[in-house]
Amino acid sequence: MSYTECVENDTPSVNSFRLDALGASYDSGSRDVSANATGSTADADAVFYVKLSDMLAVFQFQPPTAGAGADVSLNTAVFDPSSNIRYYVFRKCWPTALKLNPSHAMLDKSESTGLLTGGGGGGGGYSADKSLVKHDFIRYIALQLFQSVHGVDLFQNEEDIRENLAYNGEVARVGIMSVLDTVSSMSADITMAIDGSGNRYATNADTTTTNISRELMCQIAMNAPERFNGSGSGGGSLESVPLIENDTLNLRVVIQTSPNQHALTNVESIPARIYNIKLVMKNTVGSNSGSSGSNTTVSDSLLFPNGYPYASNVYDISASNLSVAASVYADGSPPVPIPSIRYGYQGWYYTNSDAWVNVSPATRNKINWYLLPNTNGATVGDLRYIRLNLRVFNHISVPFLTIYTQATGSGDAGGWYKSKRTFVVSESAGGVSDHTSYCFYINMNGYSVMPIVLGHTNMALSTSWVNGSTVGSFASTETLFAYSVGTDSGSARGNIEFVLSNVVVGEDSGGGGGGGVIEKEYGFIP
Repeated sequence: MSYTECVENDTPSVNSFRLDALGASYDSGSRDVSANATGSTADADAVFYVKLSDMLAVFQFQPPTAGAGADVSLNTAVFDPSSNIRYYVFRKCWPTALKLNPSHAMLDKSESTGLLTGGGGGGGGYSADKSLVKHDFIRYIALQLFQSVHGVDLFQNEEDIRENLAYNGEVARVGIMSVLDTVSSMSADITMAIDGSGNRYATNADTTTTNISRELMCQIAMNAPERFNGSGSGGGSLESVPLIENDTLNLRVVIQTSPNQHALTNVESIPARIYNIKLVMKNTVGSNSGSSGSNTTVSDSLLFPNGYPYASNVYDISASNLSVAASVYADGSPPVPIPSIRYGYQGWYYTNSDAWVNVSPATRNKINWYLLPNTNGATVGDLRYIRLNLRVFNHISVPFLTIYTQATGSGDAGGWYKSKRTFVVSESAGGVSDHTSYCFYINMNGYSVMPIVLGHTNMALSTSWVNGSTVGSFASTETLFAYSVGTDSGSARGNIEFVLSNVVVGEDSGGGGGGGVIEKEYGFIP
């Protein structure tokens, strides 16, 4: 095998790794594009800061064990077809908050280049939250149409273009995660080998760019083989790909205008603009927007307000973290370990099969997975929407949502709550199908924006009128107490089976005063 089968001829520097399998192409309109400009030099370098610890957890390998390839160094083994080295991508270790929407990458950092400033120097007078890729591309259109980045002021649909770029960036983000899912330790690809712990892995037989851990290993072998010193001494134990602080993972994004954009002002066709998205690894990533080593907060996206790395309103609930997870599943069943037959969708898995429900000493015939309101003191009148993103394997009995209000000691309807409402899949929404991903949602108090969850079908929830589902007055002034994702304890065994990926909650930030929506997202990690 030649080195060029592992990386391109224009090999990166010692701390810069290209991941061509994660690249994307999209436009500022609404159509799909397939611009083939990946061989061109990037017009700009945009930055995301990512935690080194996350990358070390995701990208791992097992050195050659006794037998083929065990007697060669790692910088040789990665190129040796006979080596039994294994490559792992632990997608489950990728935090929900690590969202790589390329349209929200930063162009005003020391590691970035190419921000269009209109000759103003420095950041061109633009604030950090106006110096993202989507803002730069809109200025690029203006420059091509009107010979000035300030021509943006002439656009009457700037907000629509910006949100469309954010949407297409979300498409690219989902595409990136799909590639990781395809080669992950919980891949649905049954042709991948699986180890004794149930983790799927790749080998040197897969020389494609989607074998990402191998891609990284090959590039290290070619540019920094000394990083392998000491590796492989653990007797075949899993090890992290030897990445270090300030290493960068690079993926290329090509954005072009809608096909007839240039015709508006009689100019020549506008060339695509190419962005190199640099994931700069840091030991610590700040939580304050604008501080060193932190990602800029997105302030102008209705659909994807948390679509950037480590947004403060995105949280993970790990099934392995008992101090947190146990308080979520409380008086119901914990998640069930995902069997390999259900690999391919990340989250908390539950089934009410006999094999799980009747395991002594607990009876696990239902779930009640609880989440707290976004803010203390939020009321029923503050609630705007709740979304459950999940994959349904059995449509006969699916999860439902219950909202509880806080007991006051006077007129309480329950021993520990005042009122509750349970919401189920609406009969008018159509039937639920097996092996299908859904966004179960409810909008409240006049909120009408429909959710956009790529790869998922929207399914509206409505109030359940089953006995015990509507308790108390549920007045708009009642304080919210908890949200619960539940299942029917009376469902026949085997009729419930799903994976819950995340729950998204939107509440009014102004206490009912119209101060905008605070959205919080909770990722469920197996």
